[in-house]
Amino acid sequence: MKKRRFIYSALHHIYQKGEEGFIVFYSDLDFIVFITIFMSVSGKYGIIILAFCPMVEHFHAALSCPSKEKLSGFLQESTSKYALEYNDSLHREKGRIFPVRFGCAPKRDAKAARSLIAYVNNNAPERKLCQKAEDYRWNMLAYARSSHPFSDPIVLSKCSKRMRRSINLIKGIHSGGGYLGYKTLESLFKCLTDKEKDQLIDFILHLYCVIDFEEACKLFGDYESMLLALKTTKGKDFELKEEWTGYSDKDYKEMKRLLDRVLTLDDPKKIQLLPEEKRRALFEYLNGYPPRGKDVAGFLLIEVFRKNTCR
Repeated sequence: MKKRRFIYSALHHIYQKGEEGFIVFYSDLDFIVFITIFMSVSGKYGIIILAFCPMVEHFHAALSCPSKEKLSGFLQESTSKYALEYNDSLHREKGRIFPVRFGCAPKRDAKAARSLIAYVNNNAPERKLCQKAEDYRWNMLAYARSSHPFSDPIVLSKCSKRMRRSINLIKGIHSGGGYLGYKTLESLFKCLTDKEKDQLIDFILHLYCVIDFEEACKLFGDYESMLLALKTTKGKDFELKEEWTGYSDKDYKEMKRLLDRVLTLDDPKKIQLLPEEKRRALFEYLNGYPPRGKDVAGFLLIEVFRKNTCR
């Protein structure tokens, strides 16, 4: 096994894909649970995050850490907690979500650090999920300048009682160093309007975001210069190569749309809980689905029969 490289005080590129390349984040709740875990656990290990980007089947981060041991401990704890939450949401005892090993590449100078930050933040536009890096909600880049970049501002005096209760509960969990699990989030979002849900997601992400945007911006001069740099360069990492499937992540959006139409599940990943007979019927339906551009049905066929035997 190749020895992991680590350089004290250097910025490190962390890359981890889902177990066997399977989808990790199906829904908004999946992203929120993982982000609140990742951000809340980071302080325990002295992690300083300069860029972060969870995608559909993997995530990237640019961060510094006091030691190799603390870095391993941080990723082990954050991914393990997410796996526990994820499996509990599927009412199963276990099942690996991320592999034990993760990719790690230290960046020795400012130029390499800038390229890394560009690479991490540009994952979404590179995968055709948006045009600009700051338009992707889950890399949280937009929260460097706004507490509500994707929704209307929250005016507590005009909020519903349910919304105010949700906000107060989130504040309490956050102040205690906790993260937001699936059961908590499902309770929080219950009975909220679509507008309130968007506002609450913005509130959560802004509250939990510990990305050191000030330090990241210093590498470019300021925030505006960083955004300009992101638009003009995608960034590269020849040391840690991401596996490319040949598909854009827009296909995953089409996949979710198909599942929403065909199934009555509140969460697409719950296809894993369907009985064999229903999965076979879904297989037959998808096998005859005419693909649009890329083979979207191919993704679905894999997902329908994934993880039947949990590890």
